[in-house]
Amino acid sequence: QKSKAFLNGLLMGKDLIIDSWIDKNLKIYKPFDKNIIEFLNELSSSLIKNKENLKYPEIIAFAFWIRRANLETIEKNLNFLKNEVRIGRGLAFHVPPANVITGFLYSWVFGLLSGNSNIIKVPSNNKEFNSKIIRLINKIL
Repeated sequence: QKSKAFLNGLLMGKDLIIDSWIDKNLKIYKPFDKNIIEFLNELSSSLIKNKENLKYPEIIAFAFWIRRANLETIEKNLNFLKNEVRIGRGLAFHVPPANVITGFLYSWVFGLLSGNSNIIKVPSNNKEFNSKIIRLINKIL
């Protein structure tokens, strides 16, 4: 079973939504943890398969970027990971820009790939889109 720690909490508008287990179950991962890459690849497949997303080129670009093959290429190109043991720092809090529809997703993925658990302030604009993506993420988890 995948860990809910991938998506510890979300800030939507003025409401903070964080599950009560966050303090007890805070996860720290190795950068480019295989479980995280597998989760992101599954999210990518789900986003690409949904024909409704074809009207959002930024979603398709995001889905293409989080494919396993691309993430493994990025990892391979990061030479500093080869000879050192690294882990995430813990909990990352993100306040992404609201003017990019997928900005909060990229911020979240960078946090995940760094090995951190994350709290993201989801922009209050595009509520329908944001809710749809968050439901999909929770479904995969």
